[in-house]
Amino acid sequence: NFTLGQAQVVPGFEVAVWGMRTGEKKSVTVPPDKGYGERRDDMLLSIPAAQVPAGIQEGMRVQLGGGAGRKTTAAVEKVNEDGSVVLDANPPLAGRTLSFDIELVGFRDVARGVEMVGWGGKRFEVPSAIANSSVSTVLKDRQWPAAWPYTEADFQRQDESDDDGFYSTPRFVAHIDDGAIGAIRDFYAAQFAQAPQ
Repeated sequence: NFTLGQAQVVPGFEVAVWGMRTGEKKSVTVPPDKGYGERRDDMLLSIPAAQVPAGIQEGMRVQLGGGAGRKTTAAVEKVNEDGSVVLDANPPLAGRTLSFDIELVGFRDVARGVEMVGWGGKRFEVPSAIANSSVSTVLKDRQWPAAWPYTEADFQRQDESDDDGFYSTPRFVAHIDDGAIGAIRDFYAAQFAQAPQ
């Protein structure tokens, strides 16, 4: 399942699905520039031994923390004798031509609006929100909806005084496998409906 127009799949796949009818099948070939892009040498990162956690092995996939809470997944390409590592942050399928056999099994309408249960059991109605967005439409401006039961203080960090300081240095973070990511996506899909285009 994916939502058209939300960049949830590679561009070449999404373009192929547009215009399809329920039950229609097609095979498509997607070149790298419409898939995961070309491999880039600037995505090979050298990490000094002092920043490498114990137990890192070639072939492992790790996540690097970045600024503003962003994370980048990388493969451990090489572990050097001095303990430093070379990470490859290219997508695993970068530089490859992809082939897909697509069958459109159906469409479903996206729910509009959702009741949320938030911090401390507070309930409120969100007219619409954007799934897979860094910020829902409700949080985009400081003019909170009348039904919004929170204040600015509810969103202030309690563990760190400065986000920029906290995220300024890349660091390894615990890896979440695809099963856990799927469970998290399913949870949030139930919480946030897709906003109309």
